[in-house]
Amino acid sequence: HDYEMRIMGVPKTVDNDLYGTDHCPGFGSAAKLIATTCMEISKDTNVYDNGVINVVEIMGRHAGWLAASASLASAYGFGPDLVYLPEVDFDMDRFLSDVDRVYKEKGKVLVAVSEGIHYADGTFVSEAETSATDGFGHVQLGGLAVMLADAIRKHSDAKVRGIELSLLQRCGAHLASETDIEESYMAGKAAVENAINGISDRMVGFERGVQDGKYACTVSTTEAGILPSPEVNGTSVTFRYTGSGSSVYLAGSFNNWSTTKNQMVKGADGVFTTTLTLAEGAHEYKFVVDGEWITGPRNGVSGGYDGNSIVTVGAGGNPSSST
Repeated sequence: HDYEMRIMGVPKTVDNDLYGTDHCPGFGSAAKLIATTCMEISKDTNVYDNGVINVVEIMGRHAGWLAASASLASAYGFGPDLVYLPEVDFDMDRFLSDVDRVYKEKGKVLVAVSEGIHYADGTFVSEAETSATDGFGHVQLGGLAVMLADAIRKHSDAKVRGIELSLLQRCGAHLASETDIEESYMAGKAAVENAINGISDRMVGFERGVQDGKYACTVSTTEAGILPSPEVNGTSVTFRYTGSGSSVYLAGSFNNWSTTKNQMVKGADGVFTTTLTLAEGAHEYKFVVDGEWITGPRNGVSGGYDGNSIVTVGAGGNPSSST
């Protein structure tokens, strides 16, 4: 439409799983609500003499930050006895054994479990309970707490409840964190000011530190395009990484996903580069920054990786690249 467009990204997800920022606006408030709610459930669990087992289902399809935040309540003596995260394969027999062990020790059990827990084959534990999908085509998760509570009842005479915190985790403003609110405003303000000043194609990120012995947070703007398209000249391919980091390696299908073979060199402009000679065809690749995959590998090398970038070296030097 022949007009200037400036784009600034502002991270926003209670799952707290975005690259390029120390943490995400919204997570602090959700974590506070979850920890506070678990404290209250724990007190209710322990006020009665009869045996009670409560299973609390917490958001988090692929990241366990929210479920793990339930353990913040432990600092006050009212945290969950057991926590299950999507980063660790779930085993039903071991789960039931864990619950039984704690119940025999205490006569009460409080379980915090992420909605995204899955078996070793990758199948979500709650997936069998629903065939619905969300707006992104993902399996609609839910009902996990009730499902696990039913499984426990078959092996225990205790009173068992399944509790799903549901939407309150991301919209419960009555327990919003003041720090989170201030940082969210700060992120949005930085994005608008940068756009007004002519800056585009960047993302606002948080940098955490300590000032005068107290928590401090500052805003930085990182390039959204840390994965610029490689430059291809015949079979010579120059890869560039424009993000932050002190040590960057290139790993891909062309070097058996080695994390130590092809180190990239940082130029005076701050851009890391390396040039390789590749055969014609499509090649998958990723950057390894300071020893960490910028988007974590899902499986072992032989199984491939999730969200690879692809560079295609075509006949006649007509390449294409995508992520």
